[in-house]
Amino acid sequence: MRDVLLGLAENPALPAGLFARLVASGDEEILFTLADRERLTPPQVRALLTAGNPSLTCLLVRSGLVPWPEIPQEHPGRLLDAVLGWVAPAAAWRKAATDPDPEARQEAAHALDAPADAIASLARDPDPAVVAAAGSPHLPPELLHDLARHPSTVVRQAVADNENAAPSLLAALLADGGWPAPTRCGACHRREAACADHTPGIRRVRLAAASHPAVPPEGLAADLDAPEAWTVTTFAARTDLPTDFLNRLATPPSCDVRAVSPRTPLPPNPCCVDSPQIPLLRSAEPSQRTRPSRSTCSPPSRCSRTAAWRTGTPRRVGHRA
Repeated sequence: MRDVLLGLAENPALPAGLFARLVASGDEEILFTLADRERLTPPQVRALLTAGNPSLTCLLVRSGLVPWPEIPQEHPGRLLDAVLGWVAPAAAWRKAATDPDPEARQEAAHALDAPADAIASLARDPDPAVVAAAGSPHLPPELLHDLARHPSTVVRQAVADNENAAPSLLAALLADGGWPAPTRCGACHRREAACADHTPGIRRVRLAAASHPAVPPEGLAADLDAPEAWTVTTFAARTDLPTDFLNRLATPPSCDVRAVSPRTPLPPNPCCVDSPQIPLLRSAEPSQRTRPSRSTCSPPSRCSRTAAWRTGTPRRVGHRA
């Protein structure tokens, strides 16, 4: 019977009276199935809010379906959910930017369309993770220069990833991670004692700067042979590289790099060509043909990995207001 009710909850022709009966059932799975329907009407949204389920209310608010005045005052996480649902007024934004919970501030820093003063507040947060999240495209350019001198490499890396970072700023980060030398990195930015060596963090800052499209090609010469394949792959996809750079990128062992390098043919991969199954593929007898095994140069986990998540989908737990 429950499967039937779930099927009804998905039915786009569900009558209003039956919609209300399903909401009144209080069954969480049925409630979320109703909330996932396309084109919910305002009366349907209000009916779902009457269920009093915090996770359901969170979903509706973060989906932008509930105007600010209609968000229940007692709803936990009211401010943050309204910010992430783009329905918060400026005053609510400012309160969310000063939430005592650093994770809440970090989520707020990821949100779009924040008022300039709220972004400025988050960019000066004592928690480097919050500051790094605040490095949005809307960050004022003068703040980017200030953050490039932040003690933590986590923040400097976010600056290097910012699409509005100036070439001069990127050049400084690319050279040595920026000046003055960082005193914190991702491993110690929340600990009392600093690491003895921040070299890995500085390396990530330099590679992030090198991957920025605003960096002139000549600035990449020292990193073309970097062992980090993901970084070199970014270089290889650029269409403004000189021929000698392309030739160097055509020789590394990573087939990912060679595959994206422009104007550079993909050389035969030894691990594929030397496979004992290749002769079977060329065999004239269909009965002798077989499907080749996956190439060892490109593991399935790297070839088929996808990132499928819904941005802003709430966790089914209460939030601090």
